[in-house]
Amino acid sequence: MSKTLKYQNLIDSQDLKVNCPDEATEAELTAYRLSFDPADKPENYLPNLIEDELLKKPPRRLHGDGKHCEACALSFFVSLEGCIAVLKAFPRLPHTHISSGILENNDGVKGKTNHSGHFVFFEYEKTHLNSKFSIIFTR
Repeated sequence: MSKTLKYQNLIDSQDLKVNCPDEATEAELTAYRLSFDPADKPENYLPNLIEDELLKKPPRRLHGDGKHCEACALSFFVSLEGCIAVLKAFPRLPHTHISSGILENNDGVKGKTNHSGHFVFFEYEKTHLNSKFSIIFTR
């Protein structure tokens, strides 16, 4: 499988002064993602910058190249509880569901997990996450 990142052009367009992705590694884990129904809708698996544009959200206030890099990735959580906490903390988010699936080594590279269980994921070019995830929670 190709190890080229699916959204490398988006990353390159950000004119970053840091390596992107930085400190990301392949990993196998069950992951959780805010989504819309149905889970296999391709729009559920777009980098944050592209998703924001499609949803006509105002531009994110990103501070530093590291945050710009992360916005070129997909947001995931390591637990259902972490994902639900975000829905509760931000009730105006448009997402109506949480989907879950297994990320495998050949799907892409995972950034570090933060204190709330959030991590960013950079898909490889030939990965199709929409066939790997299912709705497990509805708001």
